Amino acid sequence: MFSGRADWGQIAVLKKKFPDRVIIGNGDVRVPEDATRMIAETGCDALMVGRASLGSPWIFRAIRRELIAAVGAVTPNGSSAPSPEERKATILRHGEEMARRKGDAGIREMRKHLAWYSRGIPFASAFRAELVAVSTLGAFRAAVERFF
Repeated sequence: MFSGRADWGQIAVLKKKFPDRVIIGNGDVRVPEDATRMIAETGCDALMVGRASLGSPWIFRAIRRELIAAVGAVTPNGSSAPSPEERKATILRHGEEMARRKGDAGIREMRKHLAWYSRGIPFASAFRAELVAVSTLGAFRAAVERFF
């Protein structure tokens, strides 16, 4: 379903054809460097991030820092990567909101988000294996607490 590569050349063609219009680039922005490369290669005015944000809402902060650095502006000190505490708090807040909106069905839906949130973290495979049993807010909180 999501195979191949985005054709950024088509974005550049649109921007050249309609220079006075706002052109938004989309596709294959997976890391902050992709954002600066897309803007440089296409001339687009803005960009969208899709699947790369699943489980990693911090990518927007990282892209912002990358874009600020690319234009030579001063960027705030600190890393764009989330601390374990920030990651845990975000996951808990997301799960609690899902439970508030959808009840236990929201927690079951959170399983996929938890898999995305834990991507790239040591020992995440054991955490993902535990997720199949998570179906209540209490079980969700307990699993997140154990993992972090």
